[in-house]
Amino acid sequence: MPDAVQLLPLLLWLTLLAAFACCIAAVVFSSRVFYIQARVAWWNRRPGADASPCPQWLLAGAGGFAAVVAFALAAGQPLLIRLVLMGVLGAAAWIALDHACNRLARWAQQRDSETRHWRARAQQAGARLREISDPRQIRPATARLLRETLAARAVHLYMRGSEDFIPVHHDPQPPPTPVVFSAQSLLVRELGRFPGPRSLLTASDGKPLPWSKGPAAQLAVEQEQLRAMDACLAVPLVIDRAVAGFFLFGSRLEAASYSSAEIRYAEAVIRQSTDRLFFAEKAILEADKKAAEARALAAQDFAVAARRFLVPPEKTDLGPVELSAGWWGSERNRPLFYDIVALPGRAAGLLLAEIDAPEQEAAVRLVQLQALVRSRFRAYGEDLPELVASVRRASKWPEGVAPVHLFVARYSPDTPALTYVNAGFFPPMLVRRSGAGADLLRLSGDRAPLAHDADSGFRERRVDLHPGDLVGFANQAVTAAPGPGGEPWGEGRLIDTLLGWEEQPIGDLVSLARRTIEEFEGPLAADAPSRLLMVMRVRNQAAPLV
Repeated sequence: MPDAVQLLPLLLWLTLLAAFACCIAAVVFSSRVFYIQARVAWWNRRPGADASPCPQWLLAGAGGFAAVVAFALAAGQPLLIRLVLMGVLGAAAWIALDHACNRLARWAQQRDSETRHWRARAQQAGARLREISDPRQIRPATARLLRETLAARAVHLYMRGSEDFIPVHHDPQPPPTPVVFSAQSLLVRELGRFPGPRSLLTASDGKPLPWSKGPAAQLAVEQEQLRAMDACLAVPLVIDRAVAGFFLFGSRLEAASYSSAEIRYAEAVIRQSTDRLFFAEKAILEADKKAAEARALAAQDFAVAARRFLVPPEKTDLGPVELSAGWWGSERNRPLFYDIVALPGRAAGLLLAEIDAPEQEAAVRLVQLQALVRSRFRAYGEDLPELVASVRRASKWPEGVAPVHLFVARYSPDTPALTYVNAGFFPPMLVRRSGAGADLLRLSGDRAPLAHDADSGFRERRVDLHPGDLVGFANQAVTAAPGPGGEPWGEGRLIDTLLGWEEQPIGDLVSLARRTIEEFEGPLAADAPSRLLMVMRVRNQAAPLV
């Protein structure tokens, strides 16, 4: 080795002499006029050549470091030998690092090209999924799309059940031995491990992989289950950061395993299918909501139009009795009404009705009910039970319709008494002043609401009215009006309110009672249901109907 090293200076001098001789020969045998152009540069590359992916300063640094190391290792050798070794090792380090960087860049470019290819295919798959509007078809379409794109033999979709993960879709067909995975299985636990759900390559080239560090016996059992299904890849389906299911991919038609770019493609497509399913279901819910709102609005418009056919109460002279009524609450949904019918002999018929039915149905039935009751009042004015029975027979309501809460009464100034039939309506209250304060009598009935199967056993009752008596007619929503604390208004407050304003004109009495109820409700009054309040007061002198 020392002999060979000693020959290096000689070889260098011989090379320089040969180069010098060539230059002399070129000068002698060429034209007598010639030009010499010299160019010195650290780096010169051919036009169009690709630049090295490694920075020049890094190559220079690596070459310099190698030269310094060579100079230090050749300590004890002649200076010329040490300088030659510096140059040779520095150049070798430069060339080796540049070659390694080029190889690495080509490998990265190839991987990047594959990644861009599968990213573009994932975008195309997302576009195809967005064309599906039926949520029930999104998962099957996703499985079919993944199988066709990745050239998999089969794709199986598992979703979380009450306790286990059960298969819900197979493309193209179920496996010979379908498997149910427990929520505590190694596969499910590995898919949902921290820091988040991840895909598992369970087999490569037909050979099972140790994809879990769980108990060896349990891992062997699950590997055998996956092998029986020819499953090589498991990709989780994540909803709200939890594993809601997973896709199992069979082996590929080609003799190759799934690459990392293909696995990322499968994950991207599954995420897009989850998002598409969410928005498709949301769109259906919104469409159903809008359709329901449109139907409700149409029903309300129909009910408003139908209520226009309700005839206003007739004005009549009730002698010493004055009467006023008011209703409030929802302007659209009012399944209740009242009516006053003028009868011969200065008598008057009174009707209150409420139907717990949809607004459209209630409006139609109320129009029908008013027409029937008005005609029966003139035919059976003296026989209220027969009046109600005739109305029930003429209505011909089908089975299953909501019953009618009905109150009909007759008053005549000649015999200051109120005869009535109460068929399920909230009992009116007769308040009479006495020496001990005030007495209360409820005008209740012994009948259920008027239904399609009601018989003719309606009972008429009678109550005598005396000067100073107050009769309050109201539906149940009046006494059930809730306060801010949830406490209902109640009959006691209603009676106290009527007695507190009894000296006021009859119309003001009803208005003041309504205002008192609304003040009790506070902000809840804005969403109040339909309410009806009618007050009858017996005075010493006759007063016209207000």
